[in-house]
Amino acid sequence: MLTINRGRIKTYFLILLIISSLILSGSLWFEDYHGFSAFFAKFSNMTFSRLINMGKDNLEIKCGKAVIPCRIIVNDGEEGHWILYPSESKYNDIWDTAKSMFKNISTGQAKIKPADIQKDEWDSLLVKRSIILDFNYPLNQEILSLLFETNDEELNEVVLGVEGIAITKFGQEVEFYIKKSGETRVYKKFKLINQQGIDDRDFEEVFTDASLIRYAFLPEAFGSKGNDSLTYGERVFAPTFIFSDSRKKAVRFNEVEFKPEISTSMERETNQLADKFLDGGDYTYFIKSDGTHLFIDEKNNTLKVYPDGFVEFEFSDPEIANTWETDFKAALREVFNSVNRIGNNHDYYLTDFISENGNYTFKLNYAVNGIPVVFNREGKLPAADSAIEVTLEKGQIRYRWFALGYKVLDKEYGLSSDHDSIINAIFVNEHSTDIRLTIEDIRLVYESVAGVSASGLPVWLVQYRANGESKRITVDAVRDRS
Repeated sequence: MLTINRGRIKTYFLILLIISSLILSGSLWFEDYHGFSAFFAKFSNMTFSRLINMGKDNLEIKCGKAVIPCRIIVNDGEEGHWILYPSESKYNDIWDTAKSMFKNISTGQAKIKPADIQKDEWDSLLVKRSIILDFNYPLNQEILSLLFETNDEELNEVVLGVEGIAITKFGQEVEFYIKKSGETRVYKKFKLINQQGIDDRDFEEVFTDASLIRYAFLPEAFGSKGNDSLTYGERVFAPTFIFSDSRKKAVRFNEVEFKPEISTSMERETNQLADKFLDGGDYTYFIKSDGTHLFIDEKNNTLKVYPDGFVEFEFSDPEIANTWETDFKAALREVFNSVNRIGNNHDYYLTDFISENGNYTFKLNYAVNGIPVVFNREGKLPAADSAIEVTLEKGQIRYRWFALGYKVLDKEYGLSSDHDSIINAIFVNEHSTDIRLTIEDIRLVYESVAGVSASGLPVWLVQYRANGESKRITVDAVRDRS
């Protein structure tokens, strides 16, 4: 009969402790968790699959979370449009389905040949019951191979450079469209038979959701009422209150409190940030005449913390640079390493990237309750228009970050502005109605001012051109303000 004495039990227990320690240490090392509490919050959700794959950098997973459409447009075919942004629950459902279809086409699983179509057919999808998913950038071969977890050679060349996809004719027969970027845009259509996809119920859930806004395409909304000197960009939408009885709703918005996570007045936190970014090495510390705190280490790596909480970190790494100049995935990996460095809790998504001669710039942003956040740092240098910007150039890595956190407050407000108030605000801003205007974009956003602890309410961000000069203004978007 097998017996286990007390000494053997102690031995087994020690072995178990050693294995547990290795697992925890490995996960901390490979998963880039930077804190005791943050790690255990993650560890409580770990699966066996994650444990056995520990040690991989999970680039595919990180890519899948960041490379998503910047917006999804759901059209009812009756001049109604609903715009969904990341962090909205219905957005995720639609993207998951569209991504599955897109993968079948991209990896050759759908054995079909696309038909070339003209731009007019693509544009006509706005007046059909359809879904359009917009990226602000073309999806290159490396991004697609990561997104679909496949080899580059398995990708269908027809999808390289896609910056927009669309789906219509739901049911047994689905039409799937792609828009490719380049010197001349290319539009193609695929017909998918017996494709599991989005049905009418998914549409009605969007149309009747009281938390979503119904938009109108501006030329449709204005028609002959528009000013002769007023023109519109390719796809400009604005809110409308023209609902059928079954779709009438009162959209409500939460107030959001934005708070700087770091500033030059936080001496202890600023020093901790310098220790973290400069790897705990020796550094020299300056306060510039404009109040910026500057840290420089012996390798000439620099960390700047501006008075408004904006952070800029620049360091040299020629060895890594030699890799990313020939390997886009290495560049993308370095971007995610930079994002993880600050250990924030935001769900960021890629809004733009520029690739030229082995140099890259990546921009990422986030949304709150399905509404994008824009950052106001006008009139200050360096200029920045995204939550995070990572530039990899000539052996240098530059990382810019709006160090802002947010908290959603309980207080709610109702939607206000319509087309007329937006157009009137532009003419007031120009101090004239006799001016040539082109409206390029209107979107609902939270605007956060760097360095200011304040509550924020949604505004309409309007991008337009006046006599050829690009400008932007914000227009009040809420009522019941107290």
